[in-house]
Amino acid sequence: MNIPQIELTAVFVTDTQKGFTAFFAQVPHIIAEGKSIEEATLNLFHTLKIAFRHEKTEKFEGGDRCMNTEVITKSFNLITATT
Repeated sequence: MNIPQIELTAVFVTDTQKGFTAFFAQVPHIIAEGKSIEEATLNLFHTLKIAFRHEKTEKFEGGDRCMNTEVITKSFNLITATT
């Protein structure tokens, strides 16, 4: 199976008091901060991981929203690389 690449664009906004506020253009509701771009990037990926885990747990592992329906889940690992 040939899985297509997924590209995310990180946006960094300079904050004179906190350093940088970061979010992905494709997922703007996930936001992180850091004193440097590197720290903001690490925090952004950490926040993304937590958000994905939360959504998976809430929607599929709890069983509430899947009653009377067969649901199959499959996990994928996304490897990050910079361009």
